[in-house]
Amino acid sequence: FKRLRVGDRFWHENAPNRNLNTDQTAYNGAMLQEIRKTTFARILCDNADSITAVNKMVFKQSKERVNCDQLPTVSLTPWITPHRDLGVPDDVDDDLLDDDDPEF
Repeated sequence: FKRLRVGDRFWHENAPNRNLNTDQTAYNGAMLQEIRKTTFARILCDNADSITAVNKMVFKQSKERVNCDQLPTVSLTPWITPHRDLGVPDDVDDDLLDDDDPEF
């Protein structure tokens, strides 16, 4: 597994490398920090109906449960890029890019 992980230039934990053309595809440190917060317990809490508490280590049998509100959440802030990087011309009024607009 280690050789597969190290040899895969797109493995999410490999550092950006211009020689391998991964300088724009690799995650930065802030992104990796958020990815590592993800737990299966948090995924269950976020996606299952009416679950308020789960085993912290969901694959281990235990009577101890943790409240879903106490599990770390992932912030998508490190993935936010200015709209100029998305190809929006500079002369477009920022008010037109309002997320509350029902047309978008």
